[in-house]
Amino acid sequence: MKNKNLLLAIICLAWSLNNLQAQCFQKNSIYLDLGFGFAVYNTQSSAFNNAVVLNDHAASIIVPLSFEYGIGNRIGIGAKLISNNYFTAIDSLTKTKPKASSSEFAIFGNFHFLRTEHIDFYGGITLAASSFKYDRNDFLNTTVSGGGSMSDLHFESRFMFGRRLGLLASLRFAKFNYANIDYKNDFATFKMNLTGGGMAIGTGISYHF
Repeated sequence: MKNKNLLLAIICLAWSLNNLQAQCFQKNSIYLDLGFGFAVYNTQSSAFNNAVVLNDHAASIIVPLSFEYGIGNRIGIGAKLISNNYFTAIDSLTKTKPKASSSEFAIFGNFHFLRTEHIDFYGGITLAASSFKYDRNDFLNTTVSGGGSMSDLHFESRFMFGRRLGLLASLRFAKFNYANIDYKNDFATFKMNLTGGGMAIGTGISYHF
């Protein structure tokens, strides 16, 4: 009976160790991810103590570059650089096309719900410092620029083809807030606020060091 119990214990230990080795995310794992995504937002801009309020919509192309380190078998932390380029339409009067973009430096934490040899499914929270710039490209030289914050709740998966390379899938629910940013043109300068929230989906490639 003792021999059987010992054999069972050895089998269980070997199975546990094998599963540990097979998991693509664990403590001390290091990942570098390059993504590409599409986002849509509801936005609100206001000025003059909310005397002027404009509700609108926006969409952007997102390119995030992130680094994640496993501080535990299920917990990872990291940093991220995010570039957003917003879609704009040609102005019917000036026949010019505005440019709008933002960039973020972010930190994040992830909890890894599912870890197998080829699948890593996780979710987390991102907090970021953000900068925004809008150039209308009109004869008044109108620009809007300033800094603010961004946060998101995200769910992502890595699908690993081997030990090193994998494919990403991402779903994000994001909010941004730019308070007291500068609206300027050749005749006027004033402060305004820009807030928004929405959803982003994306894909990308992942490299496991």
